[in-house]
Amino acid sequence: MPGMHETVYPRFKSNISEKELNDTYTPTHEEIKLSQKIARGEKAKLFFLIILKSFQRLGYFVTPANIPQTIIQHISKVMNIVASSRDIENYNKSGTRLRHVQAIREYLNIKPYGSDARHVLVRAIGASARTKDVPSDLINVAIEELIR
Repeated sequence: MPGMHETVYPRFKSNISEKELNDTYTPTHEEIKLSQKIARGEKAKLFFLIILKSFQRLGYFVTPANIPQTIIQHISKVMNIVASSRDIENYNKSGTRLRHVQAIREYLNIKPYGSDARHVLVRAIGASARTKDVPSDLINVAIEELIR
């Protein structure tokens, strides 16, 4: 089975530059207003923005516990909100995170993985298997097709 490093599956960089933090992970004014509309409480707003910006970068949802500290610290600094590792743990266990995921899907007009996506994968891999036989190539085709 191919490793993640052999596919186009997006993941966080191990070293994130200050420029990338500013360009990719700084919430816009519109996103901050959305967080104020959706989330109750300062820490909930912070976590909403953290998972929103992470989703925008990766294309899939990651719990804050699995997001690099540099990203969390950057968004915390921008928002002037401090959260502890215990706050992150509590957020991960709460229903609030699931409500935030749903709100982000609606905001970005993203559909969750389901039978439609499964059909897209089967067709894409079936067509590619005629010309490719390396598993990582087939995975890359499937990921690219899902993104499209």
